Amino acid sequence: MDNKEKRGFFFNNMNSNNPAGIDAEFERMRKEMEDLAKRMMPNLNISEFERMAQDRGNMMVHGFSIRMGQDGKPIIREFGNAKGTVSAPIVQQGSAEMPETEREPLIDIIEGKNGLTVIAEVPGADAKDILVEGIGKKLEIKALNGARKYHKVLELPKDVNHTKKRTNYKNGVLEIILPF
Repeated sequence: MDNKEKRGFFFNNMNSNNPAGIDAEFERMRKEMEDLAKRMMPNLNISEFERMAQDRGNMMVHGFSIRMGQDGKPIIREFGNAKGTVSAPIVQQGSAEMPETEREPLIDIIEGKNGLTVIAEVPGADAKDILVEGIGKKLEIKALNGARKYHKVLELPKDVNHTKKRTNYKNGVLEIILPF
């Protein structure tokens, strides 16, 4: 019997008559994801993440978004308050490289005919505390008061007219419209 047959279809053992099957399947998936993370990032210290998960005030967030650019090439952007790569260790919150309470928001830049639209996810920030400044191809987003603090400096793909920018903030999503 091959591995595929042994595992069966994802939900084969997951039914209301067999709750232990659900637990066993989730435990198998957790172990598989942990093993995959260890192979992808050999410098990853899982016990450090588990310790920090217990202390919610010191939670680390690290992720990335991928989208296709107009030229057909993928655009990969990182976000969060923990920085690291496959070959480099993760920078810990509270170090000189990453201040104690700052997060880097998830950002998406959309290029249109008349300008750029920057979408930043800043949940927990207060609209009155969000500051957007820029010059040329640089854009800085700060939300340093409120429940969560965010900071990001972006390199824009084109020069824009910062004096005519428009912003809208709703449900944790900041939209910045920057005309050319």
